[in-house]
Amino acid sequence: MMRRRQNMPPWAKVLLQQLLKPPYFLEQLAAAGKGQGHSPPRTDGYDSPHSGTPEGKAAGDPTGGPLGADRSRSRVYEARTPWRSAPQSGAGQAPALRNPTHTRPPENPSAESGAEGVVTATLSDPALGKPSWQAILRQQGIPASLVKAYGWRVQRMEAVGGVVRVVTESRTYAVKRTHLSPEQIRFIHELANHVRIHGFPSVPRFALTKKPKRPYYSQSGRQYYATRWVVGNPSNFGRIEQVAAVARALARFHESSRGFEPDSEIPVRNEFNLEELYKRRLADLRVLLVEAENRKRQDRFAERLCGLAPALRADGEKALNLLTASEVRAHLFREEEDPCVCHLDAVPDNFLYTPEHEAYVLDLDLAAYAPRALDIAHLLRRSLERQQWAGEVAYRCFVEFDRVRTLEKAEYTLVQALLTFPYRAWRLAHSHFRLGARAEEAAELEDYARQESQRQSFLTAFADQVQQL
Repeated sequence: MMRRRQNMPPWAKVLLQQLLKPPYFLEQLAAAGKGQGHSPPRTDGYDSPHSGTPEGKAAGDPTGGPLGADRSRSRVYEARTPWRSAPQSGAGQAPALRNPTHTRPPENPSAESGAEGVVTATLSDPALGKPSWQAILRQQGIPASLVKAYGWRVQRMEAVGGVVRVVTESRTYAVKRTHLSPEQIRFIHELANHVRIHGFPSVPRFALTKKPKRPYYSQSGRQYYATRWVVGNPSNFGRIEQVAAVARALARFHESSRGFEPDSEIPVRNEFNLEELYKRRLADLRVLLVEAENRKRQDRFAERLCGLAPALRADGEKALNLLTASEVRAHLFREEEDPCVCHLDAVPDNFLYTPEHEAYVLDLDLAAYAPRALDIAHLLRRSLERQQWAGEVAYRCFVEFDRVRTLEKAEYTLVQALLTFPYRAWRLAHSHFRLGARAEEAAELEDYARQESQRQSFLTAFADQVQQL
């Protein structure tokens, strides 16, 4: 007589499923035998090309500010994922494994989606008819000599977007070619070590070459660096709990960075002269508006920009008046005496949302001494645009920063000024008239206009609350 099978608890079913699952290398062999590779890549969500660029300056931007060289944008995918978050609203679902030092996604995701697979190489590649790991490195513009410089024994390698994921006998790394100089790489390496020692571990861990020990590898005047691979999803700024996690991570990063003085001989950037920066931005905005108004034949973009011109001018003037307030100037002077380091590139791709529901800070390439209100305002603007300028988003962010270090009234005023300036419209206009028109810019400006009433309502309510402090 057969025994009746007992019901198994859910955790036991999961464990049994994992035990009965064939090893990964057998799955790879089976896939190769069937002519199959990794599953196709998925499209991730990210900021628009203009809100997703470094906040201070893009190529051709005459106004100065925090600046990096023009970096290629790429996505990172992994076919087998140990963890995946629930489907996300807003920008779409993101890939589950990310490289902490990759660059941002391509500007036209629809054109790239599906074309960017994961190319894998293992030690048995010749038998499988796959490219060797040396070939994968060459395809990504990375010299094969890098592996020897780091002393790695490669088990598996994948080209994922614009970077390479390297699985060695002991660890998994992300390798990236960078525009940074050796001194700049030393700066972000020392910064990451400093904040980790002072209580914030969620920053990139650099691998060191063997002889001499360096956080980068150079060949023919080009630099490459490797950091440990991190599991997680790019943060979704359309979900308030993930925005709060990013705010919490930034707040801890800022405070852990205080007192940091790099050993490397490199001029450290200082981004405290916000008044001059926004004077230049406002002057540029005025010129762009006059140019649009004086065009004999206006395209759709210029026509819409002219309709917005009075409000754009008013917001620019209001923002500059707030920045020149005496209490704001005094606050910036005090902050510069004991500065923190700001990230200055608060886009979803640069903050991994981990299985522990915390944010891991990525890509410190633009980091500089600056008032933390810069990072707060950049995070808020991008998040508010995704969540229809809901006040709860700002409230949650301020609570997270306040828990780490109490926000002063002058900081709230500074954030108010940065949010009041019509940054997105200015960047779109600058790109359209200075860098070459793109077909999608008119639709993006229209989206800005659709949100304008909600944005103004938020700014009015925020200003009233700041006045009551």
